[in-house]
Amino acid sequence: MSVHHKDDRNMRIDAFTHIYTTEYLRALRNDCPGIELKTDALTGKTTIVDRASGEVTNFLFANSAFDGLEERLAVMDRLKIDRQVLTAAQPTIDPTQLHVSNNKTIELAKIINDSMVKLVQGFEDRFILVAEIPTLEMAEALMETERAVQELGMKGIQLNTTIGGKPLDSPEFRPIFAKATKLNIPILIHPCNVAKYERRNYETQYGLHRILGWPFETSLAMARLVFGGILSEYPSLKIVTHHTGGMIPFFANRIESFYARELAKILSIAKGPKEYFGKIFYDTATEGNVPALNCASDMFGSERLVFGTDYPFRNVSEVHSIIEAVSKMDVTEEEREAIFGGNASDLFRL
Repeated sequence: MSVHHKDDRNMRIDAFTHIYTTEYLRALRNDCPGIELKTDALTGKTTIVDRASGEVTNFLFANSAFDGLEERLAVMDRLKIDRQVLTAAQPTIDPTQLHVSNNKTIELAKIINDSMVKLVQGFEDRFILVAEIPTLEMAEALMETERAVQELGMKGIQLNTTIGGKPLDSPEFRPIFAKATKLNIPILIHPCNVAKYERRNYETQYGLHRILGWPFETSLAMARLVFGGILSEYPSLKIVTHHTGGMIPFFANRIESFYARELAKILSIAKGPKEYFGKIFYDTATEGNVPALNCASDMFGSERLVFGTDYPFRNVSEVHSIIEAVSKMDVTEEEREAIFGGNASDLFRL
């Protein structure tokens, strides 16, 4: 077993990475007929394809950091990353992505959660696990959240920016936020593709629905959590967003101004949106963009930033550029240390 004795607050903790377990990949192949995994014999790259639309949902390389720990641990050691937060990679547990029944997602969530725990056995000191839940089967979703946290020792749950095509502030999802608040665990929000029929035709050209669409989906989800009253109703709720919150840090003043001018009188939230955005956590996965990180830090405070890389969908060079970007931020050394590890240590209660 790899044992680290460094104080958790002084660790370098990558707060948003992804993995496919062998068991989940098997389930995608065998139990999700709407999903096809295509492997290129020359490159070894497997693409995950939505059969109905023909769109590529995601990709991976077998016997690598995408599905195992050996290469991942070597990279972590090389880059002096003490711990990683592991989340399931897309497509995650959403019946609209997997083309399965809501009931089937109950089984799939358990497969992911149990197999993640099994995968890291012997290396528990290096990884922090985030669970999947069958969000459209609410009673089971709440039970799986409790099981994952209380029995499996997982430290949070992951939700997509929409669930079954519905926004996160939909009334039926409130029990999830109540449960996360009660258990004092963070919810990691990951962007996903919107349904093809909801897009403009030109969005998918050049991959724009992922290059720009995913950060936009994150921004929409955050705005709905604020305007829909979720963060007002659950003031101690912990939300972590990917890609430094998309558009939110840059447009926070515009959102605040629009709210004051047109929404303040009709929404039942106690405070302005900037104050609620300031309660959210933002990872640093912006491809080494120092001005973007400074913008988020200046807008919401360095205590709201957590080091996150999107590994292994960002390669070693790109992860290194993110480390360099945090190192160049206009913050104190104490604040930098907190971004690299202390903030995440507090967030996940290490």
